Amino acid sequence: MILIKVLLFTFFLLLNPVFTVAQTSETTFGERKNLGLVKNDDITEASGLAASVKNKGVLWTHNDSGDENRIFALDTNGNNLGEFYISGIENRDWEDIALGSGPDDSKSYIYIGDIGDNDAQYTFKYIYRIEEPTVNIGQEPVVQTISKVSKITFYYNDGERDAETLMIDAPTKDIYIVSKRDSKVRLYKLSYPQSTTNNIEAELAAKFTLPNDPEEEKPFNYVTSGDISFDGTEILLKSYRNIYYWYRENGKSISEVLSSVAPQIVPFNNSIDETQSEAVCWKPFGDRGYYTLSE
Repeated sequence: MILIKVLLFTFFLLLNPVFTVAQTSETTFGERKNLGLVKNDDITEASGLAASVKNKGVLWTHNDSGDENRIFALDTNGNNLGEFYISGIENRDWEDIALGSGPDDSKSYIYIGDIGDNDAQYTFKYIYRIEEPTVNIGQEPVVQTISKVSKITFYYNDGERDAETLMIDAPTKDIYIVSKRDSKVRLYKLSYPQSTTNNIEAELAAKFTLPNDPEEEKPFNYVTSGDISFDGTEILLKSYRNIYYWYRENGKSISEVLSSVAPQIVPFNNSIDETQSEAVCWKPFGDRGYYTLSE
């Protein structure tokens, strides 16, 4: 028997993007829109998704553990735009990818989270930072090698743990990691500037719980991905069954929002065509909304 694995792009449109200073009503998102199938057979277990600001209409993804040291560029219909190999690193357990600013404010950076640890056996976790390559919509797929990479090494002071969510708060350049398997979700913070020469102790910034629907149970309530909007005002966390949304009022930190504000559960269809989806990201241009990608 031959099994064919299909990776599906979806999009949910934000219908009321205008907020008041004190938001009281729920944010409304449209129905799911299937955008297309991923047209790159090398993407076999997509485990992260990030939308480019530098390259409008370009999305970045990568495979889960055991793949080569590469990331993939796609358009929003799943068309292959290229593979980019990163010299000198390995994919031990890459779980998420994010885009944001960094040391040079004039450049865009890709952050790759080697943060997975199913058996809680690794003391040190890694985040790789590279300058985002230039990619054009409609180009022929390219294969390139990136040789300049910065390595951020960190550890938890409360023991080894698994995580699949990496987020960048663009206004502050702080990095956030969200744990996966804890009864209370743990949010860790790596404050900017992150050292690339010393091991960093991740700050436990918050503990919080997620509202569960009647069918929600482990492992369905495990957090598998997340994203902070480029302007820093909106946050998404994704489990296997739900996507949770927070609006961040001016002056509040990420940890304050996640730990003190009840999230809104927003549309996500965990159906046969998007089983084991572990990727979500905000759309940064035009009609606001978020993308998901099946694993």
